[in-house]
Amino acid sequence: PTRRSSDLTGVYTALYLQKNTLSGSIPTQFGNLATFTAKFELAENKVSGPLPTELGRWTALKSTMELQENSITGSIPSEFGLLTKFSRKFYTYDNRMCGTIPNQVATLSSNNFFGTNWQVTGNNFMGLTPCAATYALTALYRGSNEHNTLSGVTTAGWMNRANWMTGDPCGVGAQWYGIKCDDGPDSTKEVTELNLPSHGSGGGPMGGILPSQIGGLTSLTKNLDLSGNALGGPIPSELGRLTKMTANLDLENNMLGNGCPASFAGSECGELPTEMGRLTGLATSMLLGQNSLTSAIPSELGTLTVFSMHFDLSYNSLNGLLPSQLGQLTALQEDFDLSYNRIGGGVPDELVRQDRKSTRLNS
Repeated sequence: PTRRSSDLTGVYTALYLQKNTLSGSIPTQFGNLATFTAKFELAENKVSGPLPTELGRWTALKSTMELQENSITGSIPSEFGLLTKFSRKFYTYDNRMCGTIPNQVATLSSNNFFGTNWQVTGNNFMGLTPCAATYALTALYRGSNEHNTLSGVTTAGWMNRANWMTGDPCGVGAQWYGIKCDDGPDSTKEVTELNLPSHGSGGGPMGGILPSQIGGLTSLTKNLDLSGNALGGPIPSELGRLTKMTANLDLENNMLGNGCPASFAGSECGELPTEMGRLTGLATSMLLGQNSLTSAIPSELGTLTVFSMHFDLSYNSLNGLLPSQLGQLTALQEDFDLSYNRIGGGVPDELVRQDRKSTRLNS
């Protein structure tokens, strides 16, 4: 008879599920198999999601755990370090896993004589880069290469994609092209810059949708440059999470506001998110010109008071009235450009009084 995963209690020695078309995540109820002693084989399926920490209850397991060739995400739980009798095979290669191997688990490899049967990192993203940053980068890659017609423009994808989608993004000697990394806490690596303008990607512009996962790059401290590509869809509100950025945000000359998924209403597609006002550390530039933005300018952008160089929203279809709060951008000494939009009403006195090299409003 058919048994549900919640019914799996009792004494088992092995569970063979390899080479099927199983999908979904591994049920946490599998942790109830606390007397499991021999083998757990789940290789070559379509299993996704993280490894349940509950599998750390399998303290009687002595032989094999084969999880390779699936789509498992996340890192190896530290609870796996409790499997101290485990000594035959541990395979997690060919998945989408990330992060470091916990010390408790690495100790098993050295103490329990796995030898060549310890195959964990191959064709994964495991290493010193935190998972959130890794998945932000992989979402950008997949969205712009595998689905590059979503914004209405078919592109050839990046021409220079050196090391992408192989190993740790911040791997020594194999760092993914266009990113820069610095040392982070607890011996990790942090992605501090992402520079992939169209000329930087080898002349092959990125298409597709700018993914919301980009907000996972919370360690960015300098530049985010994706200019001159063919990225469409809405500007993700999650960009407001990149509060450590201190230099440039450059998304100009894309197709942002065009080609949104059907789940977005037309007005939402071209919206300039209010969350952008959280990027209060940006000290150089915010460049969003030459896109297809159609909303009013959020008054929250008036909080970006340390700008010193360029604020460019030109060549969009922005509308509404100019927020007087933009008059607070008193540190801006170079360009303030809102030309070629549909902004109405008068110019607030706070803007007129600004002393900078260039101020362009509607043309």
